[in-house]
Amino acid sequence: MADVWEVVGGAEKGGIVVRSGRSLTTPELCRLSTGAVVKQEELVGERLHFSKLLGDGPPSGWVSLKVKDKPMLIKRQVQMSRVPTGQGCQNRIWAISDVHTNYRENFAWIDRLSRSDYKSDVLLLAGDVAERLEDIEKAMAVLK
Repeated sequence: MADVWEVVGGAEKGGIVVRSGRSLTTPELCRLSTGAVVKQEELVGERLHFSKLLGDGPPSGWVSLKVKDKPMLIKRQVQMSRVPTGQGCQNRIWAISDVHTNYRENFAWIDRLSRSDYKSDVLLLAGDVAERLEDIEKAMAVLK
């Protein structure tokens, strides 16, 4: 399992410095945002070669684990698992927003969605689901 690190430093400067090579004299690429999560590709002393998993910044590069004894990244424990998909199945990710299920025709649309065709899929539901809590709970129950 690969080691995973979270950027905890650089908040006051928009993230931590990323360089193109291991040496501190190699060109600076840009900053890796505080809160970004990276996968360790190589660790040489206090220099980490990474591939970005989450957050803003370059997709890969070299960073310092500490600057003046202040941690810039900390190692995180990550549990990774595979989701069984069965033979020939593919998981899909759907993203929708502004469904406004308080409108009868919009709720009818989500209510008509298949209860079996999407069981292995993921739905990202962003934005206005409804205006009233009871309408939101009703929509979530249907989309579950």
